[in-house]
Amino acid sequence: MTMTDPITLPQARYYDGVLYGPRSYDSWLWCLERIYLMHVLDRHFRVTRPRYLDFACGSGRVIAALEGGRMAESTGIDVSPSMLELARAKLQWSRIVGGDATTDPSLLEGPYDLITAFRFFLNADGALRARALTTLHGALADDGLLVLNVHGNATSLRAISLLARRLRRRPPDGGGGADGADSPEPRQLSFSAMRRLLHRHGFEVTEVRGFGVLTERLHRLLTPRLHARLQRLLTLGPGKYLAVDLVLVCRKRHP
Repeated sequence: MTMTDPITLPQARYYDGVLYGPRSYDSWLWCLERIYLMHVLDRHFRVTRPRYLDFACGSGRVIAALEGGRMAESTGIDVSPSMLELARAKLQWSRIVGGDATTDPSLLEGPYDLITAFRFFLNADGALRARALTTLHGALADDGLLVLNVHGNATSLRAISLLARRLRRRPPDGGGGADGADSPEPRQLSFSAMRRLLHRHGFEVTEVRGFGVLTERLHRLLTPRLHARLQRLLTLGPGKYLAVDLVLVCRKRHP
């Protein structure tokens, strides 16, 4: 993936309406992520209202959940006009910017107290990940928070399922994986690799949460209530590193 990869309007609508459809696995994961994001806001911004940036905001799912009275101001940026068309229909109080901040940082009016970057780093190539983190480090306030996710954890139970399917030469279970229904196999990125990348670009990980330990196939066999209980149980302690979706809270490293 590069920041200039074209996304057509039908693809954007598929992402918004099917991948994140009412009963999809990714929609269920997003419900858990959203609850956790609210907890992060409650803990870190109880008194002050942050200046907020949603980097690679896409169709506006994350910024739509966070904008409003809890933010001093909110901005979403993305390179895809098709995604931003969907985002504008959802947002009421946010500023929307079209463009590539990794090549033109002047598009960002930082410093920001809170930056989110969801479903970006897994899909980006190595050079783009590096440029993005350099840009975000410059845009983040010294005491600000960067919250990002890796939606294809390479040490998840799904990764084991993919390996088993590969050995049996069966199509992979793509739930919760890389965007694009036609991908032969979802992309994967480990927590340790992402943490090293963050460290090289001046960040430290202060908190990790895991969502979606069970694969999409198993998720479909369980009731939502039972899966929610198993989710809480299985992600205690190191169990979170078996989840397909990792959410990382990061700060700037200081000497």
